[in-house]
Amino acid sequence: MCRLLANGKTISEIENPLNTIYISRATFFAIAIKINIGRLNFSIPYSNVESILLKTGFKLIELDVNHLQTYTGLPLHANLRDPSDKLLLATEIANHLTHITH
Repeated sequence: MCRLLANGKTISEIENPLNTIYISRATFFAIAIKINIGRLNFSIPYSNVESILLKTGFKLIELDVNHLQTYTGLPLHANLRDPSDKLLLATEIANHLTHITH
């Protein structure tokens, strides 16, 4: 697994119809938290975010016990203190996925 920044190359990978782009249920948890604490604003209602992403081709990964088991095995790390970020990382590790961020 590697962490990629969303730049021109990764944007083209996301837009490539031959690639499957997954989004974790944990992402929606993280979005809700950031909206709640004022760190994120959307021009659309939060209730529409999931349906819009799924309509654009993202595949949803529901959380399961394997993701939570991976979470419990992640070491404490100074750069990974946010529980929602850590849950996203655990989901990606458990599913052998690449992480793309802004």
